[in-house]
Amino acid sequence: MGIRGLATYMAQRSDWHLKPFELHNTYLVIDGNALASQLYIQHAKCNCSFGGDYDKYARTICEFFDSLAKCNITPLVIFDGGCEEKKIKTVRKRIRDKVGSAFGYNPTTQRSYKFFPLLMKEVFKEILSKKGINYVQTLFEADDEIASVARILNCPVLSLDSDFYIYNVMYIPINTLDPFMVQNRPGIGYVKRCKIYRVESLLKQFPGLDSLHLPLASTLLGNDYVNCRTFKEFFLHLRLAKATKMRYNQQQRRIEATILWLSKHSFHNAITQILARLPQESRSKVLEIIEMIVNVYTTSDPQILISLGFPMEFVSEMKIKFKKEPFKYKSDDDIKNFRPEEDVEDGEELECDLTDLEEEEMVKDDPEFRYDPNIEKVAPPWFIEEFQMGRYASYFIDIFTRRFYVCPPQIEDYSYPAAIKISTKIISVIYSLLTKGLQGPVLLSYLCRGSGKNVIVNKLEAKENMLGCQLPNLFDLRKLPIIIRKKILDETLGIPEMALATLPNEWQLYVATIIFWMSQQEKPSGTNCHLYSLLYSMLFSVVDNKIGYHRSEQYFHQKYDQHIKTIFYNRENQQHEQLNQNLTIFQAYCQINIDDCLLAAPFLLNNFEIDQHLLWNVKKFNISIVHAFAQFQICLRHSVHLNALLGFPYQQTRISELFNGTLVYNLYTNFKGRNDIDAYVFHQLQNSPTLLRLFNLLLANIKGLLKQDVLDNKVNCARRRRKRNKVKNCVETTQIIEPEDSTSFYDVNNRFSMLRGN
Repeated sequence: MGIRGLATYMAQRSDWHLKPFELHNTYLVIDGNALASQLYIQHAKCNCSFGGDYDKYARTICEFFDSLAKCNITPLVIFDGGCEEKKIKTVRKRIRDKVGSAFGYNPTTQRSYKFFPLLMKEVFKEILSKKGINYVQTLFEADDEIASVARILNCPVLSLDSDFYIYNVMYIPINTLDPFMVQNRPGIGYVKRCKIYRVESLLKQFPGLDSLHLPLASTLLGNDYVNCRTFKEFFLHLRLAKATKMRYNQQQRRIEATILWLSKHSFHNAITQILARLPQESRSKVLEIIEMIVNVYTTSDPQILISLGFPMEFVSEMKIKFKKEPFKYKSDDDIKNFRPEEDVEDGEELECDLTDLEEEEMVKDDPEFRYDPNIEKVAPPWFIEEFQMGRYASYFIDIFTRRFYVCPPQIEDYSYPAAIKISTKIISVIYSLLTKGLQGPVLLSYLCRGSGKNVIVNKLEAKENMLGCQLPNLFDLRKLPIIIRKKILDETLGIPEMALATLPNEWQLYVATIIFWMSQQEKPSGTNCHLYSLLYSMLFSVVDNKIGYHRSEQYFHQKYDQHIKTIFYNRENQQHEQLNQNLTIFQAYCQINIDDCLLAAPFLLNNFEIDQHLLWNVKKFNISIVHAFAQFQICLRHSVHLNALLGFPYQQTRISELFNGTLVYNLYTNFKGRNDIDAYVFHQLQNSPTLLRLFNLLLANIKGLLKQDVLDNKVNCARRRRKRNKVKNCVETTQIIEPEDSTSFYDVNNRFSMLRGN
C-alpha cells in the first residue's frame, strides 16, 4: 500500500524506533521482491552494463541464505504477483524513468547506479529452488500475506517497505541487516546483527495512540486504496505546531500532524470525525474503504502457510486461533451529532496539496477503489496453484486481468528497435494460451521503448493456430499429452522434433533459444562471433561443476598452478590416446576431464573481468554488442516462461550457470579480432581436448539446425581465408602445448598478431 514519506519520517527518528537486535533461531518472512533487488544493488559485484552477471548474483544469493542457515533462521520468501490497477500509472512512470536511465549507460556510469538485469528474478527463484527454500507468489501485492504469516508465526518481516511500520508486526529493514556476517555468541550460537521495529515504539512516542489508529493514518495520508484529496476538508482543519517546520518537509509534517491528531481521539471517535467532515454523498463509500483497510491491516489468513510447506493440521489450528470478526463501524447518530473541533492556535494549516503527492498513483476513472478481479473464476485451479508456487512470471496475471504486459527495459542500443520485438512470436503464443476463450480485448497491449527514449504501447495479436489446429484454451492445456505441449514449444522456437535429444537436459531449452534467436531477421543480426561466444560461455558451467566456483585469477593460480604443472608433466610422459569423436553431445559432456577444465579455466577467468580500457575510454564500449545479447536474453526470458506454462516439456534452464554478460561481451570482442575463429578456439582448448570435442559437437549440432540462408547471413567476425579442412585437421590433432601466455596467439593471416601479448 505505502505511505509516501513515512520511511523518511521514521528514519529521522530511527534511534527511537529501530533497536539493535540479534536474529537467530526463528522463522523469517522475507519480501522476495525487496530482497532480490537489494542483494543485487548493495552486494552483488556485477557489471550491469553488459546485461547481467548472473553467476555472481547467484553466488551472492547463496551466501546470504547460507548465513541464515548458520543462525538457524528458516526463511519463508513471499513474492508479489500481478500489478494492481492503482499501480499502473506508477509502473508506466518507472518504465519511462528506466528507459531514460538506460540511455547511454556504460561501464563508467554503472559505478554511480545499478541497473537490474532482465532475468534477475528468474535467477533469484532458481537459487531458492536449488537450495530447497520455501517460497510462494501471491496473485497481487504480497504485503497482506507477508504480515499475516509474520503475525501467525510471531516472527520478523524482512523488507524495505514502509507499510510494515503500520502493520502490527516485527519489522527488520533490509538495509539494517548485515547480509553475510554472523557472530558466535556463547550460549546462544550464531546470530545476525540487525535493527528491528516494533509498533510499541511508535505508540510510546505518541501517548494515547493505539495500533488500531495506524490503519486510519494510512487511510488519511493516502495509499493504494484511497488518495489524500478525498480528505481535503479534513486536512484544512488539521494544524501542527510551527516548531516542526524546520525538521520536516510538507509530507512529513502531514504525517506527524495526522498521527498526533489520532492520538487524541479514540478509534471510534476518530472515524466519526473523519466521516463528519466529508460530504454526505461520499460518506458511505469512504466508510467502506476505511472498514476494508482496517480489516486488511489487522486480520490474518493462515491459508498461505499450506503453500509454504506447513501441514494442514497446523493451518487448521491457526485458522481457529486467528479467527476474528471483521471490523464494522456502527452508530450513524454520532456523525449527526458531531460538532467541529476548534483549530489549534499558533499552528500551521496543512492542505492536501496534490502537487506534493504522487499523482501517478491516481487512476482517473475511480480513484478510490482497488482493482482486484476475482481471477479464480476465470483461471483453472491448477494454474492458480502453480502461479502461487512461483512457477510463472508475475506478468501472467497482468495479461489475464487487463491484457497488458510491461517488459522491464534492458541496456540496449537506442539506434535499433526495442529488443522485445524479436520475441513477439513467443509472447503471442503465451498470450493465446492464457486468454483464449475469455472475454476481453482481442489484442495484447505491451509497453516498450519506441524510437529513441520514447515509451510506447504496441499491440500484438494472439497466435491462433499451431500444429495444424487451434491452440487450446487454458482449461484444456494440461489435458494435452506432454509430447504435444513439447511440440507447441518446438514449433514456436522453430526446432525440429527430437533435434535436441542428444544434449544434456539442462541445455536443451537454452540451445533451442539460441537457434530461435539466430534465425530471426532483427537487426543487429547475430553473427558467428555471437554464436561462438554463447557456446564458449556454456563451457564455464562445465568447468564450474568440475572444479568449483572460481572468478579470481590470482586465487586460482595460487591454488592450482602447481597442480597444472603436474598435469603437463604427466601428459608429456604418457602415451596419448586418440579421443573418440563419434559421440553424442551428452556422451561428450559426461566424459569431460577435470584436468582439462583446470587447463581451460585461466582463459575463461581472464574474460570474466571488465576490460580497464572501457573504463578509461567509454568510446571503446560497443553498445551494439550488448544489444544483440539483450535480444537473446529477451528470447530466453519468454522461452523459459512459455516452457513453464506448458508444464516443463523441457527441463528449465539454469540461467545463472550459462549466461554472464561480461563474459560473452569479452569473448565476442576477442573473437571479432581473429581472422580464423575456429583456429583460435582450437588454440585456447588444445590442452583440453574433451572440452574442445564438446564445443565442436555442440557447434556442429546448432549449425545443422540453422537454415542455409540463415548461415549465409551469419557472416563470420573477420574474413576467413583459411580452408575449412585445415581447421578440421587441427581440431583432430591432440598435441599438448603448454602456452607461456594464454592470451597470445599467432594468426597466420595477421603478421602483427604476436604483438598483442606484448
